[in-house]
Amino acid sequence: MKEYKSNILTVIWDVKSILLLVLLSLIDVAMVYFLDNLSGFPLFFDYFGAMAGACIGGPILGVLIALLSTIIRIIFGINEVNIIFVLEAIALAVFVGVYVRLGFFYKKRGVIIGAVLCALMEAFFITAMHLALYGAQPQNYSLYKSLFFMMRRIGMLTPFASLVGFFVTNVLDKGIILFIIYFLITKMPDSIAKFFEISKDFPQAVVVNNQGEEDFLAESEKLKAKAQEKIDKRREKEES
Repeated sequence: MKEYKSNILTVIWDVKSILLLVLLSLIDVAMVYFLDNLSGFPLFFDYFGAMAGACIGGPILGVLIALLSTIIRIIFGINEVNIIFVLEAIALAVFVGVYVRLGFFYKKRGVIIGAVLCALMEAFFITAMHLALYGAQPQNYSLYKSLFFMMRRIGMLTPFASLVGFFVTNVLDKGIILFIIYFLITKMPDSIAKFFEISKDFPQAVVVNNQGEEDFLAESEKLKAKAQEKIDKRREKEES
């Protein structure tokens, strides 16, 4: 069995993609700043820009957004920057970018599965960090704190209570983020999608059995691209 081309690491760099990189990095910084200062907010809602970039431009764009938003926060002294959280953001960007490019994100069911996998990965990551730095004691995350103490009251050991708390919190957190990104991209106005050259259709997972099927699918993709190009040119003529 041979997998159809996924172009996992493909990024087309031009002025518009660089502008998108900067814009999503600033959105990341703004969300961290405002939500960190919003007392009682139950979720994290971090890495939105990096995950959106990974959905649009693959893992490389997502990683660069995670790094650029961190640099901006360091330069302007916006919130405390922890290298462990930076590594977490990079890991999430890589996972989401690969997951989308492999074609598992094109249906709502894929979005849900992606959110669960992100939450599971992040729960293990953050639990290990909290055990090392804080003894797994809850910090300022209200939903996680409630779940943590609930698990402790029923006799669950501290590491497992922390793992369950972070997993449930992140399922909600990453689920909301990924669904927002999914609908923002698929329902994006054509003018914005055209300006940034963003495809509103996510890749679909396709497995082929032989070289003939692969060649056929590759040729189909080329024909679809040409047809879409003709449609775009026709629209331009009608608008002008």
